[in-house]
Order: sequence, then C-alpha cells, then structure tokens
Amino acid sequence: MMEGSGMMKYTLMRYVRLSFCILMLASGQCQPLEQRTDPAWHILGVWRQPQGLPQNSVLAIVQTSDGYIWAGTRGGLARFDGMHFTTFDTSQKGQLKENEIWALVEGNDSSLWVGTYGGGLTRLKDGKFTTYTTENGLVDNFVTSLSKDNTGAIWIGTNNGLSRFQDGRITNYTTKDGLADNYVWALYCDRDDNVWIGTNNGRLSRFHDGRFYSRAVEGLKPYTPIRSLYRDRDQVLWAGTGDGLFALKDGAAIRYTTKDGLFSNMVFRLYQDPGGTLWI
Repeated sequence: MMEGSGMMKYTLMRYVRLSFCILMLASGQCQPLEQRTDPAWHILGVWRQPQGLPQNSVLAIVQTSDGYIWAGTRGGLARFDGMHFTTFDTSQKGQLKENEIWALVEGNDSSLWVGTYGGGLTRLKDGKFTTYTTENGLVDNFVTSLSKDNTGAIWIGTNNGLSRFQDGRITNYTTKDGLADNYVWALYCDRDDNVWIGTNNGRLSRFHDGRFYSRAVEGLKPYTPIRSLYRDRDQVLWAGTGDGLFALKDGAAIRYTTKDGLFSNMVFRLYQDPGGTLWI
C-alpha cells in the first residue's frame, strides 16, 4: 500500500479493457502492491464474445439498482444477469444509433443513460430507447463521459463541450461559458454540488452555483488529458491522467507514477469501495 502526506491509503488494480472479468479477494483484504505476485485474487469467470459479450473492448460498466450489470463496448450494449448476456445494438430497430459506447450512468428513475461515440445520448427506460442528438439540442454526438448530480440532472461530456439534461431540457456549456476546454474526457459530481470536469488540454474545471472555475493541475504536463476523476470521502480529488495519478486537496497536488508502484501511468478509471480503498 502507498500513503501520500496523510492522505488515505489505497491499493492499485490494473484497468482491464479487453475482457469482462469478475474478481473477488480470497483473503478478504487487499494485498500491498509489492506483494501483487501473491495469488490474492481468484478469477470467478471471464466473459468474451464466445460467451455472449458483443465485443471484447469493455469501455464502461455499471450495475443498476435492479441488479443487472451493463457493459458498454465498441460493438454495442450488453446486459448481464449473472448467467447470460442480452445485447442491444444498431442492428435492432429502435435501439442504439451507434454501437461504440463510452459511458453509462443510472438515473434517479432507474433509467439507464448510454453515451455513444457518434450516436449521441440514449435513455433506456422500461424497454424503450430514446435518443438525443444535436438535432435535439445536445452539444455534440460524440459522448465521452456521464455523471449524475444531486438533483438528478445528467451531465454529458463530449468532444465539443458539456451538456446538462434535466426535466427534459438540455443546457450546453463551452469555453465561451468558462469551460477549460471543449473536449471533455471525465466528469464527476460530488456531494457538495460540484461538477468536476477533466479536459483534453490537461486543465481542470469545476462548475458550482452556475459558474465555472478552471485551473491547471500542478505537476501535470500541459495538454495531457485528464481521463478520470473521483472525489473521495476525505475530500481528496483524484485525477487519473495519461501521465500518472494526482491527489488534489487544499491547493496541493501529489503525483503518483510507476516509480511509486502504479501499474501504468495511463489511468482510465477510479472507484472507492465502501471500505475506503481506491481502485485504479
């Protein structure tokens, strides 16, 4: 395990893109990184195309309140019930307008929101698909990230700006409104009503009370994309980038790389489990 200046301890997990794996800890606790060769993990199952996954590159995963696990791939959307996959894609009329899925989030009404790369934003509710594109007011059809705020609004990061969907209305934001860059890679809505936005030029934006506040990340090379964001229970904002992992709090920044034990300097996803462990 690693510890940075009194910040929370965390362990590291490699981000898996090419297969959809379910893992569990045999010992009931995480092992220190330097002991990662110790077989603490057991693979319960590996599912790929032969087992029903539409495509092997899994870009987004979410478990909805009804227990289903949803996987967004480059070849469509898959719903997993623990035994079997059900696939939704462009070959089926009235479903998706694009098979490449980059982001998934569940709405307050148990709807599933699907961000596609080229086909806009799709809402799935009670078996019905509804798609929103630039024709409906979305800022761009290439959706890269999704997050839900405390009011239930869905925030949509795209290649060409940021959108917010609430009560059937879409509001768009770009650099003209104070956004650090129009290419949005990462979104995170925290419990303090902040919307954190990671952009392609390496700058971080925060939207609060109708205004954007933008800043550079100390130690991050300019124009290095911020690909993932997570604010933990200790109010540390973690930023996963193409040049390591950054912990941001009270104006200070700490950078972690492979020299500190990180498996790779390319960080795609972040998650904190109920026990306080940060997964990368």
